[in-house]
Amino acid sequence: SIVRREHLLVANSLFTFTYNGAFLGGFVILAPVMLTVAGYEVLFILLAAMFAAAALLCVTLPPSPPIRTLGTGAEAGHAVSETRRGFASAIASVREVPGLIWSLANVAIANTLIAVAGALAPGYVREVLGFGERSVALLVAPAGAGVVAGIVLLNVIGGRIARTRLISLAFTILGSALIGLAIARPLAEVIRGAAHVSGALPVLVAFLVVLTALIGAAYSFIFVPSMTTLQEELREDVRGRVFGVLTTIISGLSLLPLVVAGPVADRWGVAPVFASAAVLVWAAGLARARWRAPAM
Repeated sequence: SIVRREHLLVANSLFTFTYNGAFLGGFVILAPVMLTVAGYEVLFILLAAMFAAAALLCVTLPPSPPIRTLGTGAEAGHAVSETRRGFASAIASVREVPGLIWSLANVAIANTLIAVAGALAPGYVREVLGFGERSVALLVAPAGAGVVAGIVLLNVIGGRIARTRLISLAFTILGSALIGLAIARPLAEVIRGAAHVSGALPVLVAFLVVLTALIGAAYSFIFVPSMTTLQEELREDVRGRVFGVLTTIISGLSLLPLVVAGPVADRWGVAPVFASAAVLVWAAGLARARWRAPAM
């Protein structure tokens, strides 16, 4: 509604850049620096101040409609029914346009994998590299740089290559990078167990930095074109419902790091998690290719 159709790709690129930039600013810079310099107490006070600033920014929004009195139980039941119908209507609207269901799935898969990787990153640094968990910036910072590089490249070549090809390429890169993360653990054990190859540790760190940068770039190649396609093809009257469904799906899938990935990593290590994720990514890419979606 704000930008013209031909500018949607750029707008989504800027959104992805600022969203992930804010995440990296907190994860890589703010939290480690504040913990080192001032401790947890000052960090939590700063976070509370940031929430207060966000609340004050809400004052600048247009006024909301007058608040009605609290409804009855019957009205609550009606609201639940309307929500259920809204979900069904959103899914039906997505299925009306060929390829949109894949765009919806792409965004959900990309965000879920990022959530899993983010949850496992501190333990991965400790388990594979033998570093403290605060050294997680070694992996997170390259991933953020990869997102930025991917966005820049996407805006250079985005109009010359079909989006389906870009997304398929991103799935291939993402699956390969996840396999690389999975095999890094036994490789690290060999390095730590052999004194004559101890100098290879910096090479291993560089290898992981490249892999996480590729993951960040692949994420941008999946997320930005998929979101742009959803915004371009959805009818205006159902767009809000569809994005509501998408947010619900992502929120539900974000439980995977807690329910599945975390316990598996604690029991068998991080390698099986990343290997399984790679298989799922490759399967999704293969399914998309065999479906022969029209070029977007």
